[in-house]
Amino acid sequence: MLIWAWGNAHKALVPGSPLESVVADQDLSIGKSSLIKKAMGVECESCDTTRGETNIEHEYIAKLDPRFIVHDSRGFEAAEKQNVEDAQKFVQERVSKPDLEDQLHAVWLCLEIPYAGARLIESAGEKFLKGRKEILGNIPLIVVFSKHDLLVNLIEVESSQAKITLSKEEWQAEYDRLLKMRCLVPIEKKAGGPVPHVEVSSRDGYEMTLEKLRNETVKLIQTYIKNEPALNAAMARRNESKSH
Repeated sequence: MLIWAWGNAHKALVPGSPLESVVADQDLSIGKSSLIKKAMGVECESCDTTRGETNIEHEYIAKLDPRFIVHDSRGFEAAEKQNVEDAQKFVQERVSKPDLEDQLHAVWLCLEIPYAGARLIESAGEKFLKGRKEILGNIPLIVVFSKHDLLVNLIEVESSQAKITLSKEEWQAEYDRLLKMRCLVPIEKKAGGPVPHVEVSSRDGYEMTLEKLRNETVKLIQTYIKNEPALNAAMARRNESKSH
C-alpha cells in the first residue's frame, strides 16, 4: 500500500510489489507527522520542517513495515486551495497508472478529535470528503481521528472530578457517546453517511491503535482489490508470470 499523508503500499497483497494507500491531512497540528513516524517509522519532510515544503510525489518506505510506502502531502488548511488541487491531481494520476503497484489503493483523511465546540474539519477537507466518490471512485477512504488519548484523558478527568469510578462497560459507553457526538455525527453529516474510521494516538502506550489502523487499511484494500475486476485480472496476470 502506498500511503499518502496522504499514502502507502502492501507487498503481501501483490507478491513482490507494494500497494498504494494515501493519508490525507487537513492540518499539521493534528499530529499527522507523529502518526507517520510511530505507525510507519517514516521520517518525512513534514516531521522535521516547516509547513509548505512537503512534496507529495516523494516516496518513503516504512521502516517498521516495508510493505507500506508513504506519500506525504501538504495540509488542507482553510484558504489553501492549491493543496487540495495538488492532492486531487496526484490521485487522478495514480488511478490512471497501468501497473497495479503504481496505483492508489487507500486514503487516510486525518482529523483531530476536537475539544467541545471546536471545528472537526476545515472547508477544504470537507469539500474533498463530499466529493470523494468523484475523486477516488471505489478507492477506500479511512477517516483517522488522531489524539485518541485526549478523549481517554477527558473521561478520566471528568470521572475523577465527579468522584465516581466507572465500570469497564460504563467507561466504554461514555467513550462511544463522546466519539459519536464530537466526531461521528459531524463527519457523517458532511459525508452523507457512515465512513470507515479508526481512532489513534501516537503517544506511548497506544501502539495498539496504530496496529488497528494498519490492519483496517489492509483489510479495506483487500476488499477493494477483490471487488475490482481490473485489479483482480492484474493480480492474476502477475501471479501467473511468477509461476513460470
